[in-house]
Amino acid sequence: MKKIIALMLLVVCLPAAAIPREDVLECKVADGSKFVLKSKYDWSPLARLYRETADRINQEPYSVYYKKKHSLLLTDIGRNVSHSQHESDFQRICSAVGLFRGRPVALYKYFEAGRWIGLTPDAAQKLYVQASTVDQSEQVRSDLQRFDLDGKSAVPELNFAFVAPIDRRLVFEHPVTRDGEHVIAVFQSESLDNGKTWQDLNITTDAKIFEIGKALLDQSFIGQPSRFNGKKIQINEVHKD
Repeated sequence: MKKIIALMLLVVCLPAAAIPREDVLECKVADGSKFVLKSKYDWSPLARLYRETADRINQEPYSVYYKKKHSLLLTDIGRNVSHSQHESDFQRICSAVGLFRGRPVALYKYFEAGRWIGLTPDAAQKLYVQASTVDQSEQVRSDLQRFDLDGKSAVPELNFAFVAPIDRRLVFEHPVTRDGEHVIAVFQSESLDNGKTWQDLNITTDAKIFEIGKALLDQSFIGQPSRFNGKKIQINEVHKD
C-alpha cells in the first residue's frame, strides 16, 4: 500500500520536476554544411527511482534545420522526422536530407533562392506512390510487375522521395527496391513550369537523382550522421541493415 501511495505521489510530482531537454543529431553533407535535427523532451530525474516510470516524457519528433558552412544561422526547413536516440537509426534518419549537385535537399523539398520549397498539395497527391498494392493504381501495379524477378516483388519506398532542379526543370523521383534496400528503378516525373504542373509518373532505370544499384543508405547525395548530443559519431560503426 505504501508503495502505491508513493507511486501516486511521484506521478503527481513528475510534471513539476521534469527538466526540458533536447536531443541534437547533426547530419553532414559534402560541401561542409550540415543539417541539425532537434527533438525536445522533458527529463525527470525522479523517474530512475521507479522502474514503472519513464525518465523521458513528451518526446517530440526531430525538427530539421539547415546550417551553411561557416554560418551560425539555423534555417528551419519546415519538416519533421521521427525521433530515435539509437545510433543504429542515425543513418536512416539522416537519409531524409542531403546535398544534390551542390543544392540542399530534403524529402519532398529543395532549396532555391534562399528558401525551402515543397510540392503543392495537388502535386503531392499526383506524385505520391502508395506502398500497399491494393491502394496502387492499375498502371502502377503493371509498371512494378515489369521489375519483379525470381519471386521478389519490386516495391516503392514509402514516404521516401526527392525533388531537385536539374537543367532548368524540376525532377521528382520515388525509389523502387526489390529487396527493401537496393534501388532498381525510380518513379519519375518532371515539371517544366517550376512545379505548377507535373508529368504523369513513369517508372524507369534512367534515374536523375538516385543511383541505380546502390542501397538507399549508400546514395552519395544523402546526409551522413556526424554528431549526436555533441559526441562525434564514427560512420563506420553505424549499423546498416
